[in-house]
Amino acid sequence: MNSLLKKQAGNTFLFIFCGMSWAIDFLLIVDWVNGGQL
Repeated sequence: MNSLLKKQAGNTFLFIFCGMSWAIDFLLIVDWVNGGQL
């Protein structure tokens, strides 16, 4: 049970990490399309 919780926590961390990097990529693309104000 403990190892299952650790695996679940790792998956959650990976999901959040990937989501954050996806969001940053999305913002960079939107900024580039808009002419690069950032």
